[in-house]
Amino acid sequence: MSVNVFPTIARGRVRDNATSFTIPGHPVGYYAQGKLPNWSRMKKYVEYKKKVQLEALCHGLILPLKATKDRPVSIKVVSYFKTGVHCDPGNVLKGIVDALFYGGQGDKFTGGVFHWPLYDPVNPRAEVFVQELRN
Repeated sequence: MSVNVFPTIARGRVRDNATSFTIPGHPVGYYAQGKLPNWSRMKKYVEYKKKVQLEALCHGLILPLKATKDRPVSIKVVSYFKTGVHCDPGNVLKGIVDALFYGGQGDKFTGGVFHWPLYDPVNPRAEVFVQELRN
């Protein structure tokens, strides 16, 4: 499998064969609505998804992303939290994938990895690396 960034997903900044961008602010994890919705948490999650989409567009990604069997997409997320009170880094990845694929459309051939939680009290953020692979 060769690695390349193809124009089907990106037309912006490329570093180490991957399109990357940073989402400033405290990372927010995926939110699934239950029987009794937590409106404040849902609002934070929806706002965070918009922030992810804006950063992705500003850095040249074409949204919504689409992954295919011949061109799967790999996403890596490194989350820097302000304190030890935070969501699971896996849920940050899930929320970012949800934002980039607009609610799971076209993400069947997407893989991802998240880093263990890191801490930066001055500059909390999520760093996102997106690669389109070719089979």
